[in-house]
Amino acid sequence: MVRNRGVLKKFAFGTIGLMALFLLIMFVNFKIFEKNWSRVSKGQPIENYAERRAALLVVDIQEGTTGQVSKIPFYQKYSDELIEKINRISDFFKEKKALVLYVRSEVSNPLVNLLDNSYAKGSLGAEFDKRLKLDSGIKVTKAGNDSLPSTGFLCFILRLASSCFW
Repeated sequence: MVRNRGVLKKFAFGTIGLMALFLLIMFVNFKIFEKNWSRVSKGQPIENYAERRAALLVVDIQEGTTGQVSKIPFYQKYSDELIEKINRISDFFKEKKALVLYVRSEVSNPLVNLLDNSYAKGSLGAEFDKRLKLDSGIKVTKAGNDSLPSTGFLCFILRLASSCFW
């Protein structure tokens, strides 16, 4: 009987230890993710150009934000009106032969997706909202909040803006 208590005690402490280790790993992962996700980049400033050109950037209008799998009631309630306006403005830009870029976020971190997979890579939530008119716009996927300057994404946009529709 005493021997069984010792085994049970080891098992209980082992289980508690594994749970504590798992929670520590999750906490550290989220802190690293949070730091990287919200970090403001210190990229090179954009130079001024003699000729001004317009482009429309539509960011994060996705099924997980405004669409059918959104967890935010406010966005769901007002999304029809918002997307109607976005489509109207997009049509205007397209008529003027201006560049329209549709940017969406996706998360590939498995630990983040374990708790909230709204924007998990390959999920419905990571897709563009199906009500958007994506017919002639350029579609781009980013992997973080500040992806524009920090991942070469801004350079990609500037290259597109200088060669498309102008």
